[in-house]
Amino acid sequence: MDHGIMDPIYDTKQDGEVLAMVAEKLDEKIPREERNVDSYRSYFSEFLDEDGDVRKYIQETLDHGITTEDIDVEDLEDGPERLNLKTYPRVPFYSQVHDDRPFYTKTGRMEFHKEEDRFVDLGREDLDHIESVEGTPYGVNQKWPEAGEQENPLYHDEGYQFYYNTPHSKYRTHSSWGMTDWNLIWSARDFGSTSADPEGTERLIDDFSFPEAEGETSEAPPLGEAFVEMHPSDAADIGVENGDYVRISGKRGGTVVRAMLSERQRPGKAGDMGQLTLWHGWWPQHFPDDEEKGDDEVKGFNTTTNIWLDPGQETDDLVHKSVFGDPNVSEKVGEDISWHGAELEHGYEETVWAPTGVNRDDLVTVEKYEEADWWPGDARKDDLVEDYIGGSLQSKGGASGTTSGTTTTRGDD
Repeated sequence: MDHGIMDPIYDTKQDGEVLAMVAEKLDEKIPREERNVDSYRSYFSEFLDEDGDVRKYIQETLDHGITTEDIDVEDLEDGPERLNLKTYPRVPFYSQVHDDRPFYTKTGRMEFHKEEDRFVDLGREDLDHIESVEGTPYGVNQKWPEAGEQENPLYHDEGYQFYYNTPHSKYRTHSSWGMTDWNLIWSARDFGSTSADPEGTERLIDDFSFPEAEGETSEAPPLGEAFVEMHPSDAADIGVENGDYVRISGKRGGTVVRAMLSERQRPGKAGDMGQLTLWHGWWPQHFPDDEEKGDDEVKGFNTTTNIWLDPGQETDDLVHKSVFGDPNVSEKVGEDISWHGAELEHGYEETVWAPTGVNRDDLVTVEKYEEADWWPGDARKDDLVEDYIGGSLQSKGGASGTTSGTTTTRGDD
């Protein structure tokens, strides 16, 4: 709500306030005759005026939502309100099952078989499981039972010993959000530091710079470091201890990264390959250089994987509903919006049938690169971070609490 959860610290501002300040500058810069409105500032005035009530913007948003138009801001201040859904709880395909509406397919029926020539030619006319294009011990990109009768040559013949995957972490949504200072400290887990210059970070800061005026840059060491999780028993097999650096190598490339020993990973002794997880979203600056690669080195969490476009998603024979106007959500979606024909829209649409950009499972080898030569402080034990998480940095007078920013170094434990 407009009063927020925490008082702003330092020079932070609400998103709406930022928009309002930009609008105020637009009024100054754009001649009135060239504007679409008399005053950009006037619309956002509630954010800029000291006694402004920004709830009007929240109410406008609610009024324009199909499932929220009957909800008042004042009611939300007293507690949560239920969305105006067609069914509660939400029931997928309710209209198709109960109101005899067509499914979003060419036939208007739920399809488990496609008759179009494109799908037949690709061998994709039936709804089947297809093995990974690389991270499988069986036939690559094959259906069963054919896949089970073949073996991926990477699986044994080339000595690949780990399944490698790069999923999203629960601690971040994407890299732009994850790379902000506080989120970087937190998402780096044991390898995050509140120190701006911990000993040893020279290996990471060469390319970690920010543009300034007239093409100048200022270098700043990162506040966190990428890591790969692997099972302790697999780490012991290659002589790696927690915090050491490993080299991960795949068919197309590799990267050097810290190892975090974790019981969460599947050990090789549970089958014949261990599991590695290197969380999605790190930038190349958060990986140390591989001394053997030189200046041509490509660093990152997906250097071993390939970009593979599924041919089944590159055909106009695919159909889908429009992005907006789902009658399964609300009765207020009119006939003219939602049921304008069983075929609806054809072909590619980024939010529906976008080709797969990155193959997120792979087979790799892992070797010890070097022992850890420095340890950042465990950011979760830092006084400043604990104050931040606990909310004690907030006060009526602005920022408070400890501001030392010192780190707790780790010993040999």
